[in-house]
Amino acid sequence: ATPPPAHDPLFFTYLIDNRFGLDQTNNGPMDEHQAWAMSYNKKLNSQQLRSSQQYDQIAALQCMTYDHHEDPADPQLLRNISQAEQLLEAFALPANPQVAAEAASRHGLRAKARAQARSSSSLNPLTLSIRPKVPTLTNDQIRQLVEFVQSNPNARRTPMAEIPSALGFDCSERTITLALGRKGFKCSPAITRPRIDEETRQLRLNFARERLHWTAEQWESVLFYAEMRVPLTKQSQEVFVIRKSDEDIHPDCINFEPVAPTDDTNSNVYFAYLSGVAGTGRLRSWTRHNNSKHGPICAQNWYCHIFDSLDNFVEDHSVGSRFALSPDLPAYCSATIKDALRGGHMPALHMPPASPDLNPITEIFGTMTANLKAEKANSLYGGVAEYRIDDVVRGTWEGISKEYLTELIGSMPERCQAVIDADGWYTRF
Repeated sequence: ATPPPAHDPLFFTYLIDNRFGLDQTNNGPMDEHQAWAMSYNKKLNSQQLRSSQQYDQIAALQCMTYDHHEDPADPQLLRNISQAEQLLEAFALPANPQVAAEAASRHGLRAKARAQARSSSSLNPLTLSIRPKVPTLTNDQIRQLVEFVQSNPNARRTPMAEIPSALGFDCSERTITLALGRKGFKCSPAITRPRIDEETRQLRLNFARERLHWTAEQWESVLFYAEMRVPLTKQSQEVFVIRKSDEDIHPDCINFEPVAPTDDTNSNVYFAYLSGVAGTGRLRSWTRHNNSKHGPICAQNWYCHIFDSLDNFVEDHSVGSRFALSPDLPAYCSATIKDALRGGHMPALHMPPASPDLNPITEIFGTMTANLKAEKANSLYGGVAEYRIDDVVRGTWEGISKEYLTELIGSMPERCQAVIDADGWYTRF
């Protein structure tokens, strides 16, 4: 028995053989009709039947089944024809006369549409919608723009949107941004540093020259001290300047450190000290809780709650060690430290003012700040709880390895050389 069409890939092959009188029993080469039928059956599916080519092929099969249905020569062939008709009806194709009429109608509509398109194009020429050209600046205007940006610190901080009106240019903010970008300028965050004047620059330069050739043992015997204030609520707004990539330490591109607030209710103050000989000391802090309990940080509070730990750390050093004394120390601790040094606890190494780049603790404070930013970025609500701020700061400090500390102390000759190369101005440390 002949399998049903759904399971016999050669069903239409048998049908064509009977229609055209081809002999399937011999082993000769495959007829082109047979090859077409086999290929067609393998690719038969509902999605492909929607294409116009297969639509015409099915219509041809309808013609074949229609002819055989008039004069069936074999009962099995009649059953196959009936199954083919059912398959064609399942695809919702119209009958044979309707196929021809609809095909002719489609061809007529296409020809009519092409004729209308040709007629319309001849009467109404096609007009392209072209985006207006972005206005560009002349070479003279670009020169004025660069001179304006490099003229002073205020110009560096001028928003891009306000530059056209400041220079009298009839252009957009994007035009200014593109013109500056071609010259290597872009809006970047400013580095925050203390202000350096001419006197300070000379002091920094002299210090670096005098100690450029200090040995590693000499730097390891120096005790460094620094303080860091971490706001608990509102962070200071980041300042952006227009500069090139290598102008990050240009004096006009530096954001000067703001004056430290006297109110400690919204910030924590951390006191850090270390040396190559004794390692890192105990990180002390003055938190909002201390402020509410003992009042703001002052000379008395600093002496009673902070100095004792620092004094014990000083005693861990042998004779010959020095304390890096900065003139920028806050008033509440400066007098106490100077009195202790005069009392014979340890000689002082007088540091130049406005020189956090000559204190390796500043590098650790930078890591703490970066870790706090990462904590804020990963926070669900965009903030960091007060206890988490303290955990991050202390975790960073306690995670300092001896190898990293040795590396920091060993960078002092490089820091001095950087100050010399900058002629006493700002460095990237």
